Amino acid sequence: MKAKRKARMAERDVKDTASELKYRTKAGVERGKRAIAGGAMTTRQKATSVIKETGDRVAAEAARGRRKLREEVE
Repeated sequence: MKAKRKARMAERDVKDTASELKYRTKAGVERGKRAIAGGAMTTRQKATSVIKETGDRVAAEAARGRRKLREEVE
């Protein structure tokens, strides 16, 4: 039973790590868009980009938090 639980936890850790990396990458892309096209972007486009980046960073931290919480419980 213990091995099965550890395997399940490892699977969830991998999923959360992949999710975290996905969201951090998306946040980096948004920041890159603003760095490259910042002067040509309207204020609304910049604000939308910042909101998307912030949302992606929050989602990444949530995935990281789930993984860290499992480590503490273990």
